[in-house]
Amino acid sequence: KGFNTKVSKPIIDPKYVPRFHGHVRCQVVTTILCVATSVSAFLFSALLQTQLLRLGANFEGPLSNEDRPCARRVLAECSAAADDTCRPECCPQGYVCYRDPTVGLYCQERDVACGNFNLCLDVADMPGTCERPACQGRTMAEKMTYVLFVVAAGAVVMDFIDLLTCMVASDSVLLKTLANFVACLAKLLTFGCIIGVGVGDYLSEVGGALCYNDSGMLTVWQARQAFVGAATTSFFSFLLSLCLIPISALHGGRLQQSPP
Repeated sequence: KGFNTKVSKPIIDPKYVPRFHGHVRCQVVTTILCVATSVSAFLFSALLQTQLLRLGANFEGPLSNEDRPCARRVLAECSAAADDTCRPECCPQGYVCYRDPTVGLYCQERDVACGNFNLCLDVADMPGTCERPACQGRTMAEKMTYVLFVVAAGAVVMDFIDLLTCMVASDSVLLKTLANFVACLAKLLTFGCIIGVGVGDYLSEVGGALCYNDSGMLTVWQARQAFVGAATTSFFSFLLSLCLIPISALHGGRLQQSPP
């Protein structure tokens, strides 16, 4: 009786079942992590740029946010170099005008005392010449965040091009390899911009000198966390893109064998 049992045919012929290569698991995981860390680096870079601009917004002109420096320049109605007498209109609300023999007139926050008074004066750049290293560090950090933002955005675009190539043009070995290579360079440049221009040193100096009120010090701490996050994610994303280059050169974006 058992010899007459009919053997059921499989619904799908096994020869048409996709057979994955050994590199597939590594490529998929690496690509996902690469995109995730690249997007994270971009978001951290955008946050760092926003926080640095907030910290530098109140050193001159009218107050624009609650992050008030302990010392800042006088308003346009007065001149730190030409005037020798403080007037009520020289400082915005919440500040008191003082005269220093080295920098001339300046405004001091009424309720906040500078931890390192000389350093905070240098950061605020009372004469407007930006000759001191502290002011140059602030200016460099603020300007380089724009470059950092653009380069990090470019890295994200290249990663999405790589992902799109995997889905619609998996046999384009050259295109996928070039996308990984350019993304790798962009992420290395992002990491170099973050570390090389001294953003971390500037934030450490300003935070240690207590150059802001409580709201400003919170922004300094947030900027420091964004700096660490941007540096970490851009570095690991660079390593992941570097690992994808030889995989793309050997296999392109193909994840399975072609059907026979």
